[in-house]
Amino acid sequence: MKKRITLVFFISLLSIGCKNYAYIFDENEAIPIEGVLVIDLNDNSNKTYTDKNGKFSFRECGSVLIIKKGFQTDTLKDYGCKPDPYCFNGKIFYMRRENVLHSNE
Repeated sequence: MKKRITLVFFISLLSIGCKNYAYIFDENEAIPIEGVLVIDLNDNSNKTYTDKNGKFSFRECGSVLIIKKGFQTDTLKDYGCKPDPYCFNGKIFYMRRENVLHSNE
């Protein structure tokens, strides 16, 4: 029983080293972007949105697609905790605003 508890504790310590979250910020203003759709490209049903701090997280994922109206859609390749040893690890990613052309009427 004691060995089992020690093993569970050790496994939980290993998982702490992999931070399964990241942030998405506006490239120009360096502020968090809320409501960015983040989709796991290995499993399209695995998706989430960034919160008011620009934070999102997944249990497992590889490359992700980030989408937000008014910003350029982008792919963050090979991030997440699968395949090892890659992790989002609390990293900040930046999205670029779309170029908006204004017509002179």
